[in-house]
Amino acid sequence: MSNVLIGIIGVILFIGLALAGALFLGPRFQEATINSKAATEMAQVTQYANAVALFQLQEGEKYTNDKKARLVPAYLKVVPTSTSGTNYAGYDEDNQFAYMLLGGVDLDQSRRICESIQRTMTGSPVLPVVDALYNAGKHGCSRNSASTGYMVHQRI
Repeated sequence: MSNVLIGIIGVILFIGLALAGALFLGPRFQEATINSKAATEMAQVTQYANAVALFQLQEGEKYTNDKKARLVPAYLKVVPTSTSGTNYAGYDEDNQFAYMLLGGVDLDQSRRICESIQRTMTGSPVLPVVDALYNAGKHGCSRNSASTGYMVHQRI
C-alpha cells in the first residue's frame, strides 16, 4: 500500500515540476523562436539585397521590381520568402532599399519579429514608421503607416 502512495506522490510531483517548468521557461522558449525567425528574416532580405547589388554591378543597369524574374537562377536560387510564407520581396528604386513584407495570419508574431530585429540592430524595440524609414539607417524593420503590416529592409 505504501508503494502505491509513494507512486501517486511521485506522479503529482512530476506533474507539478512540468507545469512549473512550462510556466517559467515557456516565455523563454517563445522568445528564442521569435529571435530565430528574426535572424532568418534579416538573412533573407540581406540575400535579396546582395543579389540586387550584384545584378546592378554585373548587368550594368539599374534594377527595378519588374526585373525580379531575372534574379533567378543567375543571382538567387529562389526569391526569398519570409517565415510567414509570403514571398513578397521588393526594391524601392528611389531610396535604394531592398525589403520584404512580414505577413501571414498572426500580426502579433510579425510585430514581435520586427521588434526583435529592431532591438538587435538599434538596441531599441521601437518600430519606425515606413515614412521615417529612409532616414533610419542601413537595415532594420518598420511598420507601415497605412496599415498594420511590417517590413524588413536593407539599404543597398
